[in-house]
Amino acid sequence: MTTKPARPEPEPFDLRSHDVAADKRAELLRLFPEARTEGGHINVKQLLRALGEAVDPPGRERYGMVWPGKADCFRPSSSPASAPCSRTATRASTSTPPRT
Repeated sequence: MTTKPARPEPEPFDLRSHDVAADKRAELLRLFPEARTEGGHINVKQLLRALGEAVDPPGRERYGMVWPGKADCFRPSSSPASAPCSRTATRASTSTPPRT
């Protein structure tokens, strides 16, 4: 009886798939670092703000750091600028009376 020569064992394949979603998340965070949370995840509302989308209705802030126009400060710089407020309009919005 003749025996066949032993075949070498084939190298095992890596059966893990490439994580395309992780690549997309990394690219979003590279393009929009302001959308990154402390845990390294993506804050979707902050990403939408960076893209110029309205997220919350005006005047409805979720956190304690609130000031008038906070949501507007996240508009992209490419959007048309509004006219600056006049000095009297700025004074009228504060609680201190104007100095004479």
